[in-house]
Amino acid sequence: MPSFSASDSVTGQDLRLAKYSFGVGDRFAHQAAAQLRACMLAAKDGIEVVPVWNKSNREHLIVGSKPGDVRRAAGAAVQELGWSGPFHVDADHINLQTVDSFLESSDYYTLDVASAIGRPAAAGAAESFLARHPEVLNPVTLPGFEIPLNISRDAAGQTAAKYLFAAQEAGRVYRRIEAAKGKGRFITEVSMDETDAPQTPEELLLILAALADECVPAQTIAPKFTGRFNKGVDYVGDCNRFESEFRNDLAVIAHAVRVYDLPCNLKLSVHSGSDKFSIYPAIRRSLRDFDAGVHVKTAGTTWLEELIGLAEAGGEALALAEEIYAQAYAHREELCAPYSAVIDIDVSGLPSPQAVLSWSSGEFTAALRHDPKCPGFNPNLRQLLHVGYKIAAALGDRYLNMLDDCKEIIARNVTANLLERHLRQSPAKRRLRDTRDTVRRRSRRLSGNAPGPATERDPAGVRQEGPGRKPWEPCQIRMSALKGRCRPLRHFQAGILGVDAARGRAPACPARPLQGWSVGGSRGARMRVFVRFYQVHWNFLARRPRSQGGGASFSTGK
Repeated sequence: MPSFSASDSVTGQDLRLAKYSFGVGDRFAHQAAAQLRACMLAAKDGIEVVPVWNKSNREHLIVGSKPGDVRRAAGAAVQELGWSGPFHVDADHINLQTVDSFLESSDYYTLDVASAIGRPAAAGAAESFLARHPEVLNPVTLPGFEIPLNISRDAAGQTAAKYLFAAQEAGRVYRRIEAAKGKGRFITEVSMDETDAPQTPEELLLILAALADECVPAQTIAPKFTGRFNKGVDYVGDCNRFESEFRNDLAVIAHAVRVYDLPCNLKLSVHSGSDKFSIYPAIRRSLRDFDAGVHVKTAGTTWLEELIGLAEAGGEALALAEEIYAQAYAHREELCAPYSAVIDIDVSGLPSPQAVLSWSSGEFTAALRHDPKCPGFNPNLRQLLHVGYKIAAALGDRYLNMLDDCKEIIARNVTANLLERHLRQSPAKRRLRDTRDTVRRRSRRLSGNAPGPATERDPAGVRQEGPGRKPWEPCQIRMSALKGRCRPLRHFQAGILGVDAARGRAPACPARPLQGWSVGGSRGARMRVFVRFYQVHWNFLARRPRSQGGGASFSTGK
């Protein structure tokens, strides 16, 4: 179980979002327990991540649900699994027109002010802002950066004119929520990501100053990053440039927290962060270097895992998944129009409904599951089905009943997707990591001649000590003794947090040799000790099925 303390996420005072939090969408309110189980299993590895169930007003309208349904589903999952940590329910992408229906059930509010960017504030507002903040016109030294920010008066005036009304709109929505719920009883996020251009560090600094003027205690902020964050597929863009922007934003936040008295736990929020595997290493490195937290919002990932589970179940469930694709294909223009800015679908790359109706379970899951190395993976199909949940919603009880019939197989996919692809490594990769680390701490026989029983087991744990057997002692082995006779041990990338990031340690460098290890005796003796351990320990771990909570086994290789 997690080490953080429990809190009542509705009535608690001064709610504070944890360092690492993960937004999980559950469009049909059937997978909250499976999602929570991923957080519980991650906690066993030292990854303390708080679940935040998020659902937007648009999703509620399409599915026909109410904001209170999310709270009830989350509460039932918490009670069923005995979760003792905090959890939250996010009123996702709300504004003044939609916030009221979320006031009773939510304790986390994403204030979406992207549509207000560029709208003019009151006359003289920009000039008054610069008069209150003359410090932004001086060189600003950021933590970890040698070159300070230099903002000219003209640039500051243009930025204020562009973003000041949006910051004021965030203040108006925040005060509406505060009047209903009370100060300190909810978490505030400000979203500015659905815009045409990413915010520069200079712009982000002025935005945070404006939010401070509005007394908006934002605990997370979602800026626009460079590149494409398309729904359900990997990041498209320059990963190095993204890392530079991400680090710049972390530095600006650290400075703004100190200067403008913003919440000390203010952190970045990455929207549509699910499946952006190529930028996870950059995020992990940046969080480690700045000792910062992050909030990641998934984007329909769970809905796609439901379809994958139905396809794996076969029979009528597979037929229903194929029918949903056929309907989505027929209505693709209608479905894609609201999401045109966050999907890139090559229609010529979509399989025909007739072809999909003849697919086997394996062919459907291979096309839909996000595994770019799989020859059958089809990102166009995945994006279309991502926005096609309206088709399943129209099926009503027919779809929901099928979810109940295939509950176990769907839950397994939902949990494995969040846990293994987004939060940490897969079990096989963790076994490689464990083997690598264990090699450094192997044992050898003591050189004494005293007979008698020993109290320890051998390195592989397969031979019990007996009379006349000598105990084992810790030792470290020089990797050069291998001389290429064993398969090299590789380091694998973890999820967006991973064990290394969660524990504040730098991931091991895959190219760094294990140097400086020594063991008594001849080179041949050293070699025999290591090879014996490697053969027994590696073969045992590599073939052993790993059980994850409740007997569910996860494998990303299927």
